[in-house]
Amino acid sequence: MGISNKMKEKKWFIRQGLLLSLLSIILAFVSFIKEAVFANFFGITSAADAYTIAIQIPEIFFAVVWESINAIIIPLYTQKYFKNGEKFASAFSLTFLFLILLGTLGFIFCGEFLSSYLIYAFSPGLNLATHNLAASLLRWTLPILFFEAIIRVCVGIANVHKKFAIPKIINCIRNTIFIIFVILFSNKFGIYAAAYAILCGLFIECIVAFFYTRKFEKFNNGINLRDDALKTSFKMAVPLLIGIGTNEVNQLFDKFIASFLNSGSIASLSYASKLSSMFQTVFLANIVTIMYPTYSMLAAENKKDELNNKFVDSIIATLLIGIPIIIGCIFLREEIITIAFKRGNFDLHAVKIVSNIFAFYLIACLFTTLRVMCVKIFTSFCDTKTPMYNSIIGVVINIVLNLILTPFLGAVGLAAASMISSIITCILMFLSVKSMVIKIDYIKIFKYVYKILLSGLFMLLVLFVLRYYYLKLFILNNSLKIVVYSLIVALVGCIIYMINLTFMRVISMKTIINHFAKE
Repeated sequence: MGISNKMKEKKWFIRQGLLLSLLSIILAFVSFIKEAVFANFFGITSAADAYTIAIQIPEIFFAVVWESINAIIIPLYTQKYFKNGEKFASAFSLTFLFLILLGTLGFIFCGEFLSSYLIYAFSPGLNLATHNLAASLLRWTLPILFFEAIIRVCVGIANVHKKFAIPKIINCIRNTIFIIFVILFSNKFGIYAAAYAILCGLFIECIVAFFYTRKFEKFNNGINLRDDALKTSFKMAVPLLIGIGTNEVNQLFDKFIASFLNSGSIASLSYASKLSSMFQTVFLANIVTIMYPTYSMLAAENKKDELNNKFVDSIIATLLIGIPIIIGCIFLREEIITIAFKRGNFDLHAVKIVSNIFAFYLIACLFTTLRVMCVKIFTSFCDTKTPMYNSIIGVVINIVLNLILTPFLGAVGLAAASMISSIITCILMFLSVKSMVIKIDYIKIFKYVYKILLSGLFMLLVLFVLRYYYLKLFILNNSLKIVVYSLIVALVGCIIYMINLTFMRVISMKTIINHFAKE
C-alpha cells in the first residue's frame, strides 16, 4: 500500500470515527430520553423490576445472536464476496439468515409456553405478583427476537460494505417509538405500554433495515444448504454461543442475586448498566465496529504485521478516549444520574444507589471493549474456542466474587464483581492474542498508557479544586444548576486533558490536530 493510500485510509478512519461518534451521541441522547421517560413513569418499583426481567431474557438471547451473527457473517461473507464473488456471497447470506430465523422461531415458540418457568429460573426471589406480571410481559417481548435477528444480519452485511452510519441511524427507530408510546399510553396500559412499544419499534426498524440492505445484497440467489461456509459457520457458532452466552450469564446471575435483595435492586442495576453502556456505545464501541472488517480482511490475506499495527493503534485510540471519559464520569456520577433519572418516582435515595453502581460499570466497560477487540482478532481467523474459554473463566470469577461481595455491599457488590471479572478476563485475553495469533507491541502501548493516565489524574486533581471553589459559590439545588456545573466541569476537564497530552507529546493527539489543520 502506497503512502497516499495510507493517508487516505487514515483520513477515512478519522472521518468515519467522527461521524459515528456524532451519530452515537445523538442516538445516546435519544436512548437517554428513553431511559429517563421509563424512570419517570415507573421508577424503581416492582413493576419496573418485572419489566426489567421480562426484557432481560430476550435481550440476553439477541445479544448472543447479535454477537454470533456479527462474528460469523463479517469474516465469512467477506471471504465469499472478495474470493468467490457476489453471487456466492448472496447465497450464503440468504441461507445463513434462513437458518437463524428458523432457530429463533423455535425459541420463541417454546418461550411463549414456558414463560413462567423462564422467569422463575432467572429471578426466583420475586414475589408472586411481580413474577406473574413479568411472565405476562415476557410473552409480549419474546417476538422481538425474530425482528432483531433480521436487523443484525442486515447490519453485518452493511458493515462489510463499509456502511456504518445508516445502520446506526436506523437503530434510533426503536427508541423513538418507545418514548412516544410510553408517554402516550402508560396511563392506559401501565407497564405493558413499554412492552408494546419495544415490539412495535423493532418491527418497523426491521423493515427499514431490510430494505436498506437490499442496496448491497438482494437475497435472491437461493438457499444453498451445502455451502462450505455454512459448515465453517457451524464450527464457529457453538463456541461463540457458549462464550457469548456465558458472558450474558454474568448479568443473569447479577439479576438472580438481586432478586433476593431490596425491592428495586434489579431496576437499579438495569439503569446503571444501560447508562454505562450508552457511554461505551458513544465513545468506545465505534472503534471496534469500524476496525473489525479491516481485521477480517487482513486476516484473510494473512498480513499479520499490518494487523498487529492496526490492533495496537485501536487499543491506543480506545485508551486515549476512554480513560479521561471514565475518570470524568465517575467524578460526576451523582450529577449524571440526577440529570438522567431524578424525577417522578426516582428519588435522591435511588440516585445514591445507582450512581455507585454506575461507577463500577463504567470501569468494566473500558476493559470489556479492549477484550472485545481481542475477541475480534480471534474470530477474524475463525477461532472462536479461545474466546469461549476466556468467557467461561470470566463467569466463574464473577459468580465467586458475587457471593463474596454481595453480603457486604448489596447491589453495589454485584457491580464491583462485574468490574473485577472484566479486568481479569481482558488481561488473559491479551496474553492469549500475543501467544497464539499476532505479536503485540506492548512497549508502544505502555508508552502511551502512562502518559494518558498521568494526564487523566492531573485532570482529576484540577476538577476536585474546581468543585471545591464552585460549591463554595453556588448551591446545586435545581436541575439547571447541576447541568451548568456538569458542562463546566466537562469542558474544563477536556481542555486540561488535551493540554496535558500535547505537553507530554502524545503523537496520536498531535496527528489528529495536524490532520484538522490541513483539512
